[in-house]
Amino acid sequence: MNPLPSVETLRQDFNYDPETGELTHARQKRGRGRVGETAVSINAKGYAVVSVRSRRYYAHRVIWKLMTGKEPDGEVDHRAGVRADNRWAKLREASSSANSQNAVKPRTNTSGFKGVSQDKKTGRWGARAHINGKYKSLGRAATPEAAYQLYLAATRPVHGEYHITERQL
Repeated sequence: MNPLPSVETLRQDFNYDPETGELTHARQKRGRGRVGETAVSINAKGYAVVSVRSRRYYAHRVIWKLMTGKEPDGEVDHRAGVRADNRWAKLREASSSANSQNAVKPRTNTSGFKGVSQDKKTGRWGARAHINGKYKSLGRAATPEAAYQLYLAATRPVHGEYHITERQL
């Protein structure tokens, strides 16, 4: 990741409303970006991005530096999992591992539950999780719901506040 510009540069270029998450231009840019207009665009992955002096940055990282005066130590996590929601209350600092804990289930998931897959031979549902740097098999169950309960029981104590939310069921 590219280091962010100085906080002074960011404050010259942008205004941020922590209640709405809106990042707007604080000064006129050449040809585009009038004062008060939104400074962000949404990239292909759904993240808000912003240009600062001809370089592109994730808006949530720029906002973190604007609000705290420093670069984030790790990653900036969107608490609700909505990538373009940059309200201050929805952002938190996280390690890469912690940030991945509240990621939505992949599109390729066929069980409907994070960490649950079906054994094609037996038809039973297995739970598996990445815990402390290693994948661990957590057991098998007759239904995907029961396998998901195995997943939750194993991961909640390890991941704490970064644990997935029920929105991902």
